[in-house]
Amino acid sequence: MKAIGITGEIGAGKSSCAGILSRWGAKVIDVDNLAKQVIANNKKFLQAVKNAFAEELLDQEGNLLTNKLKKIIEENPKVLDLISQYIHPEVVGLIKERLSFFENEGEHLVVIDAPLLIEVGIKKIVDFTIVVIADPHTREKRLQKGKRISIELYRILSDRQFKREEKMKHADVIIDNSGDLMELEEKLKRVWEEIKEE
Repeated sequence: MKAIGITGEIGAGKSSCAGILSRWGAKVIDVDNLAKQVIANNKKFLQAVKNAFAEELLDQEGNLLTNKLKKIIEENPKVLDLISQYIHPEVVGLIKERLSFFENEGEHLVVIDAPLLIEVGIKKIVDFTIVVIADPHTREKRLQKGKRISIELYRILSDRQFKREEKMKHADVIIDNSGDLMELEEKLKRVWEEIKEE
């Protein structure tokens, strides 16, 4: 089984890449979704946030209040240190478990869609790394259109990532996704064929 790591700048389109590869038959581990699950169930982290910022992050049903977490990060970027301390190690452990599961199921290609693939050491457990980039204007425009995060949060999270040049040093393949979806598919098709042949 081959594990493919996809990472890149916020708004560059790494999840779009993962979605395309999923359509072509790869299994995908969405690390953002894993992190949300871990946050909602990590009592030490939730208590640390409550102690530091007097904020509850779960609703009455125990679901993560994602927008509230985003707001706390905007107002107190140091909460990201708590995420690094309590959440990232558990997420990496879950990724390893998922990889073992897919290998036992006989899967051939698994994509790990991870914003911090390099920063938190996930790259060590992948066989091939794709770094997705796009020009800053395109990335900000996509984020505003999708209304996923504010520009302020975008800048805070970007500061926690390695800079483009550093990410690119770790890449087996770099994909510039400053264009449209059709262009992206064409670029990915060549990479997909290369990965399958190895």
